[in-house]
Amino acid sequence: MSRKITFILNEFPALSETFILNQIVYCVENGFEVCIVSRSVGDLKKVHPQVNKYSLLDKTIFIPPVPKNIIERFIKIIRSYLDNYSVKYIFESLKFFNIIKYGIHALSLYIPYNYIYLNKIQNSSIIHAHFGHSGRFICLYKKSKIFKDIPVIVSFHGVDIIPKFISLYKKNYSNIFKHSSELLVNNNYSKELLLKINSKIEDKISILPVGVDTELFQKPELISKKDSVINIVFCSRLISLKGPLNALKIFKNTISKSSISLKLTIIGAGPELQILEDYVFSNNLNDKVHFTGGLVQNDIKHYFSIGDIFIYTGIPDPINGREEIQGLVIQEAQSMEMPVVCSNVGGVKYGIINGGTGYLVPSGNIETFSDRLLTLINNNNLRLEFGKRSREFIINNFEQSVLNKKLINIYFKYM
Repeated sequence: MSRKITFILNEFPALSETFILNQIVYCVENGFEVCIVSRSVGDLKKVHPQVNKYSLLDKTIFIPPVPKNIIERFIKIIRSYLDNYSVKYIFESLKFFNIIKYGIHALSLYIPYNYIYLNKIQNSSIIHAHFGHSGRFICLYKKSKIFKDIPVIVSFHGVDIIPKFISLYKKNYSNIFKHSSELLVNNNYSKELLLKINSKIEDKISILPVGVDTELFQKPELISKKDSVINIVFCSRLISLKGPLNALKIFKNTISKSSISLKLTIIGAGPELQILEDYVFSNNLNDKVHFTGGLVQNDIKHYFSIGDIFIYTGIPDPINGREEIQGLVIQEAQSMEMPVVCSNVGGVKYGIINGGTGYLVPSGNIETFSDRLLTLINNNNLRLEFGKRSREFIINNFEQSVLNKKLINIYFKYM
């Protein structure tokens, strides 16, 4: 029996998508043959060590951008026929010139051009596409029955199911819903979003959260505080969806009510950095707020290990209504025994125990957020209790190796 898993990705390698890399590595370590099809080349100068350790670039088919000139596309396709010598390949490729069936995708030579590279994955046991965009891409070919005997699994991660575009997805994802075998989502929130797009696909949907490496995200035993300062940590990309400006407003409000010395560490980079720095300066918070910039995992772990409370202050995106799907960093913080105070947006509520590992707060409610923070700031025993319970919760519900085993069991359903 073939054990080849082909992953269809928008970009590889991608430092910000370690959860996908972890799945790929788990498959390699468990004896599967792995192939990666990437529609764009990531930053090859900054790659995760596992990419090199498992020679994943050697297992990757990079699809070059479609040439802007249609003549160049046509020449490339003809050359592939001369190089391939396979009657089967040529016959299958010619199907994609059917303008009546494939419309603009055939007229522009988009489908036959990409098939030059996709024909190499015909011997796959499973095709696993990450993000709806990649699912849509591969299901164009599934529609043609080229991959008719290969089950397709599509994972949705949030940026591909934005509420504002639900009506657009009904058309764009129709091939996914028709030709995929299984649809994976992080939690019930993202499941509900998918069902708004198509209410008839519930039987295809399975919930599989993004997991945490609890051995990696583990608080060192010998951590001694050098002062009595309570360290509050915010970690995310600095964009409006994540609410970094709210984090500063909450922190300022909390300082005004606390007799205990507080510090806020903001980990991350993004377009709102200047706005945040201006706010800190204008409110005389320079000595209490520390910006680290974007960090790699080990450096993030350092700040988590000396942190006392983690905050997530996300808001619904004012432009498109998008909300946080899971917020993996919230689970990573809990894995390191930090209690959390989080905006109750999107699927965040499925990743904490409200009143047990932290608190959920209405999004944008500065006063309530501060009050919940003060409850933890003023009660050292409660912080420790929540922290211990947090790690237990993550181990029991978000342990990466357990979730990867569940993924493998999904694969075996179709082998």
